[in-house]
Amino acid sequence: MMLFSLPKPLPDDDRVFSWLIVGGFSAWGGIVRYLMETKAPEKKFSWHEVFSQVVISGFTGFLAGVYGYEQGYSEFMTMVFSGLGGVLGGHLLDLLWKRFAHSLENKNRSKY
Repeated sequence: MMLFSLPKPLPDDDRVFSWLIVGGFSAWGGIVRYLMETKAPEKKFSWHEVFSQVVISGFTGFLAGVYGYEQGYSEFMTMVFSGLGGVLGGHLLDLLWKRFAHSLENKNRSKY
């Protein structure tokens, strides 16, 4: 007896594998970002900072990958977007937040 049905079918193995690759590119972007930021000789290597950067970059890379997917780009371009989103990391989140907050301010001003 089935209590509920899914609105969409579960993704096939190929699609799941594709999104795992997107996640890998996002995480790799985080490692690249960490390496770019620690080029200075006075900065010491930290596994905690690497992990933090990979988590942030994984999230932003995933968002960029979803954006590419929803825009109808090829799988290759979606992976490029996810890698770039991973490298941009927290900077991309700041940019998106400022844009979102700015649009909310404009919407609230137009009401009055």
